[in-house]
Amino acid sequence: MYEQIKAVIIRKLVNKNMWGAKYTSHILSGIPKHLQGEAKEVIEALVKQGWLVPKKKSETLFHLNQEKVAEIKQYYEKITNNSNRK
Repeated sequence: MYEQIKAVIIRKLVNKNMWGAKYTSHILSGIPKHLQGEAKEVIEALVKQGWLVPKKKSETLFHLNQEKVAEIKQYYEKITNNSNRK
């Protein structure tokens, strides 16, 4: 389930072009309520990985790290190609 939630979050932020100073407050929308606890763990892991950057003093606002563009886009292409094959 971790990878599925990660894919939903990354796909949403890349599609909305949330790089740099563009923050999203709806990062958990589209994720079922019973999975939101696990989604918060995924978000924490993505912050530790350096893919997500939280807004200072906020637990709900995030953007994609511009310094990890190549890495994130490579993952995005992988998940996009996998979903097209199904």
